[in-house]
Formats: sequence, C-alpha cells, structure tokens
Amino acid sequence: MIVTVNNITVAYEQLGSGPDLIVLHGWGYDHTLLLPFAQQLGAFARVTLIDLPGHGGTQEPPVPYDAFDFADTVAGVMDALGIQKAAMLGHSNGGRTILAMTRDHADRMSRLILCDAAGLKPKRTFTYYRKVYTYKIGKAFLKLPFFSEETRQRYSSGKGSEDYKNLSPVMKQTFIRLVNKDLSELLASIRVPVLLIWGDQDQDTPLYMAHKLEKEIPDCGLVLYEGAGHYAFVERMAQTAAVVRSFLSSGRQGE
Repeated sequence: MIVTVNNITVAYEQLGSGPDLIVLHGWGYDHTLLLPFAQQLGAFARVTLIDLPGHGGTQEPPVPYDAFDFADTVAGVMDALGIQKAAMLGHSNGGRTILAMTRDHADRMSRLILCDAAGLKPKRTFTYYRKVYTYKIGKAFLKLPFFSEETRQRYSSGKGSEDYKNLSPVMKQTFIRLVNKDLSELLASIRVPVLLIWGDQDQDTPLYMAHKLEKEIPDCGLVLYEGAGHYAFVERMAQTAAVVRSFLSSGRQGE
C-alpha cells in the first residue's frame, strides 16, 4: 500500500489489531524483512510498517534528507492513515528517526522502543561507518532462520540492495547527513517511557550508545541480550515480542 507524503510515494503495510505500533526498519533494507517479527507483534497491536525514504517501495527524496525529514515523513504517513498517536519501534536508522521525531512530533508518540538504535555521535570515523552502513544487508541478518532462500538471494544478489558506492547522489548525501547528526541534545526532553533493546556484541551501534541513552533519557530502561549483535531484536524475536507486549501493556493502565 502507498500514500503520498511531501510529494514522494511512501510504501507501508498494516497487520494485526490493537493499539497502534509504528515499526521502522534500519538503513539498507525495508519493511518486508521485518514481516515475520511484525506478525508476532500483530497478536497484540495494529502494526504499521513503513519503508523510509529511498528504501523498499518508497521513492528517493528529491533532495538529500536529514533525520528530521525522515521524521516528518513518518508523521505524514500517520496523518494519511488517521493515526493520531502511536507507540514507536525502530531499529538502527529507524531508531534514529524516532529520536528525531521527539523534536517536532512528540505529541504523536506514546512509548518508544529503540532497538540497537543509531542517532548518537560515533567515536569512530565516518569512513568506518560508511563501510558498516552499506546498502547491503548484513550477512548475519539474512542467516536468521525465518528468511526464505528466495529472500536471501534477492538481497545478496544486489537486486534488492546496492553497496554504498552505487547509491544515487541524493542517497549518498542523505546517508552523510544522517550519520553526521548527533541527536544527543534531544534526549533530556523526551517525556514518554523508553525501552532500549540491545545486543551486547553490537559492533555497529556499540553498547556505550545504549548506556548513554539510558542515562540521559528521563524514563528509560535497557534490555540487554548477551551474545547478540546489531540485529538483537530479531535474533531473539520471540523474546523481543514478549518484552514489547509487556512494555506496551504496562502503559495502558495509566494512559
């Protein structure tokens, strides 16, 4: 399904029923790879998965976007679908997008779940992160058992993804703007409960980022998966779904 937001076509998918939960993927893949996870979440929420600009079925922006443009895109999809307020779950760049939303769209968010989220200034160089955040899915992600061989072939062959060097100029500049923006200044002003889900072996958004988020966000808790990496939330999919369900249910009584 598609909607038009700020003159670009944005792809989305909805499933399940219950309180609204927006799910945002990371850089270099799209919502389709999160469908097995979303199906578990759909047992207790109406899940809306959105392809972020330049990913999946969503058009590239006409000019380079930054994190706040991504945030505006998500808010625009919510407007188009009549979603006034929702819980938000994002992985990596999806988490960065959620953090950016807290600046101009805080009233649209009830609870936040950040899974190995990006958005903080890295200690490493941009060159390192350019290599890490290529447009190709990490091999570890595709090896997870719920992916079909067809899906693995589609992405690993380059038909579903391209390396950073082959990105269009607008997406290269978008990537640079995203990676170079530090959203730390927003953390202290977040006024909704936040749950962090992290792998202690994450090399892409290292554990020190989770600890910084936990320290600076007023109402924040951390669930740490030992032995898991950057895709911890789907490496432990059933556990994550149970944790998310508990987190969302605990909020409904007082909201």
